[in-house]
Amino acid sequence: MRTGLQVIQEIQDRLGDRQAETIEGDVDKKVRKLLRLLNRVLKNLVSAEQWPMLRTEGTLVTNAPIEEDVLVDLTNGSNVVTLSSFDTSSVTFAANYVQWGIQFGKDTPIYRIDEVVSPTQIKLNRPWLGDTVTPASADDDTVALVLAMDRYALPEDFDRPTGAWQDFLSAYNIKPLGPQEFAEMRNRRGRNIDTDNPLYYTIYGLDPSNTYQVLHLEPWPSQQTMMSYDYQREHPEVEFDTDQILFPNSQLSIIIEAVIYLANRDYKDDQRMGAALTEYLQQYNAARSQQRVTSDHKAFTPWMKNRARSVRQSRGGVRIDYGDYFDVAGNTELD
Repeated sequence: MRTGLQVIQEIQDRLGDRQAETIEGDVDKKVRKLLRLLNRVLKNLVSAEQWPMLRTEGTLVTNAPIEEDVLVDLTNGSNVVTLSSFDTSSVTFAANYVQWGIQFGKDTPIYRIDEVVSPTQIKLNRPWLGDTVTPASADDDTVALVLAMDRYALPEDFDRPTGAWQDFLSAYNIKPLGPQEFAEMRNRRGRNIDTDNPLYYTIYGLDPSNTYQVLHLEPWPSQQTMMSYDYQREHPEVEFDTDQILFPNSQLSIIIEAVIYLANRDYKDDQRMGAALTEYLQQYNAARSQQRVTSDHKAFTPWMKNRARSVRQSRGGVRIDYGDYFDVAGNTELD
């Protein structure tokens, strides 16, 4: 495989520029421009096709829910929730419960845990809208607490599933839905945290750090399960002289041509550059598909020799062809 520096040098040679000795650090603005275009092309090429060298395996582990009756302090208008000093349940809030769904009783709003303050106290993503609850003894009425997680961060370099979307989690009988369709289905199911084996997934949004894409499951997982999947990863950013281009050498020509195509047009607007690159890659893919070897396939067509012998009659102004012999492509007679 070629390095980023070698590819930049070849592009410069094609453009008639002096070859750079490095692409690292404070380099010439022309080198920075070519490097930026190279990374843009690599990113778009990954989205256009599925490349073996960028295929990898990921895993996620679903979390088992917690369902228990607890004594909690809840204050209307406040997002702070505290386990009562009278509570005798085994519930504690772990640090990794951030973004978990939480519900206090059936048919009440579902909240998200925004912050875990301590093992006995959390902050919700919005103020508690129910009645204020302050247990005065261990004999007070408990609240049916449900804690569950339906959102899971995908790897940072996740671009898209390998193969069709319906195959992504098919090993676990989980089907894909679009984000809007997923939201509508969840609304139809009601506003309770219902746990079971997940049947549907969708991917949208980012985690709180704005780093990872998020996979959503429905119903909320009812047990801890490890799931494996194949995905196409984003091409790593080329920054250093030794960074490799993770495409076969046979495909380097399209990368170089695409960078030169953009460099000669010098788009100032990123949106216009993206549209031009997309159009260029579409033309490339169309030309490439025409060069691929295709196999013969059977096709039924009329056997013209017999059709010439068939008797045609006219009834009520409608011509009827009684020919009933057909052949395969190539007009080869059938026995």
